[in-house]
Amino acid sequence: MKKLYTLLLGAVVALSASASALAPQPIASKMAKPTKQMTAKLSLKSFAKDAPSKIGANVSIDEIAGEYEWTYTNAIEPGGDAVGTAILEIKDADAGVLSLTLGNWTIEATYSKGNLSIAPGQDLGYNQANKMQVYTYHWHWVPDGDDYTTSPLDTPMIGSASFDDNDNVIIEFDGDDILLIGNEKVGFFIGSYNNKFAPESEWEDQLMPAEGWVRHCTSTFTDGWQVAGYGADPAEFPYDVVVEKNVSADYDGVELYRIVNPYGAGTPLYSYNTDPNGGAGYILFSLQIPEFVMAYPAVYSGLTDEYGAYLNCNLEGWGFIFGDQLMGNKNWTLQDLIDKLQLEKLSAYENGLITFHNCVFATKQDPTGAFNWKDDAGNPIIFPSTLTLANTENGVDNVAADHDGIVEYYNLQGMRVENPTNGIYIKKENGKTFKVRVVR
Repeated sequence: MKKLYTLLLGAVVALSASASALAPQPIASKMAKPTKQMTAKLSLKSFAKDAPSKIGANVSIDEIAGEYEWTYTNAIEPGGDAVGTAILEIKDADAGVLSLTLGNWTIEATYSKGNLSIAPGQDLGYNQANKMQVYTYHWHWVPDGDDYTTSPLDTPMIGSASFDDNDNVIIEFDGDDILLIGNEKVGFFIGSYNNKFAPESEWEDQLMPAEGWVRHCTSTFTDGWQVAGYGADPAEFPYDVVVEKNVSADYDGVELYRIVNPYGAGTPLYSYNTDPNGGAGYILFSLQIPEFVMAYPAVYSGLTDEYGAYLNCNLEGWGFIFGDQLMGNKNWTLQDLIDKLQLEKLSAYENGLITFHNCVFATKQDPTGAFNWKDDAGNPIIFPSTLTLANTENGVDNVAADHDGIVEYYNLQGMRVENPTNGIYIKKENGKTFKVRVVR
C-alpha cells in the first residue's frame, strides 16, 4: 500500500494544484515486518529461477560496477514492495572499495571474492533539516512467536554477486537483513530488506500491435487504477487524454483502442512518476463486445514509482487473455469467465461513455498478477475508471464530441477555447461543467 497516512494530504494537494514532488523527510522509526501491501486478487505467476551460468567469485570489481534496478521491501510502516535505483562506482579497485548510491544517499561498500559488503556505522554527515546525524545500520529480523523483532548487528551486511543466464550481474542479500539510513533515535530515510540489485528488465508490450494506430479523439478520463492509491477519489480529478484506434486489417472487428500517455506531463500523477521516458505508455482496450469491455494486461501504462512499474487492466481483459490457464481448459464461455471471476459489474460502453469496472494492475516485476491497492485497515480500494469516447466514424476527429452533444472548453477566465493545449480548463458537456486537465 502506498503510505496513505503520510502521503494522503500531500497527494491531494498535489493533485488539486500544480503538482510538485514531496520534500524528502525522515520516516517514522517504528518498525514492522508487513505483508505485501498490494491485495492479490488473482495471480498466474509461475516463473522459475534458473541457475547462474557463472559463480559469483568470478565476478570482477569492474563487472560489478554499474547501475542496477534495486528491488526491496520497505521495513518502515506501513511497508510494501518497492523499486529504486542502485549505482555502484569504483573508488579504489585495488582495495575493492566502491561507492553505493541509493536514492539521495551515497555510502561506501567493499567487494571481495563475490561478496559486496556494507558496513554499519558509516557517518553520512549532519542533516540540518531534521537536526540529526545520519548513519548506516545493519539490523536483522528475528522470529518472536508469531511475530518478528529486530536485532541490531555490528557486522557488515553482505550481498552475493553472481551472473544470470544472460551473464548479467545480480547481487542478492539475505532476505532478513535490514539496511537502514538515518538515526535510530530520530527516524530513518531508508529501511529495506529483501534487497536485490539486478539489471533493469527490458519490457515489451507483447499484446499491443506495433503498427496501425491513428488518432481517434480526445477524451475525458478518470483513473480508478492508480489515483486512488495516492489517497484521492478519481472522480474528483478528471483530465483529458488522447485516444488512438487501430485500423490495421489484421485487427478488423476487434475494435482495439489505446489511451496514450495516461501518466505523462500535465496529468495528476506526473509529479510522482519516475518513468525515465516521461510517462510514455498506454492502456489498451477492446470494444468488440460493448457490454464486456476488456482492458488488456501486460501493457505498460507509463507510470513508475517506488512501488513498481504498472500494467493496468481489468479482470475482464485479464481473464480473457489468461482464460485457458484460469479455467484449466480451452472450452470456456464468457459466462464461465464471469462466474469464475465472480464479476458483479461488467465494464461496458454505453452512450459515449466507457466504465471500466474491476480495475486491477500488474507490475513489470510480476506481469501476470492482478492487484489492487488497500487502505490502512487492509480493505481493497475499489474505484471504476471512466472514459468518454467520441464517435468519429463520420470522419470528425477533433477535441471530442460524444454521441449526445458538443463538448466546449473555456479557460479559467471564462473565454471559450477552440483547440485547448496543455493546461487546466472548464469543460462543458451535456449541460454539465467541470474542471479538467488537457494533455496534448
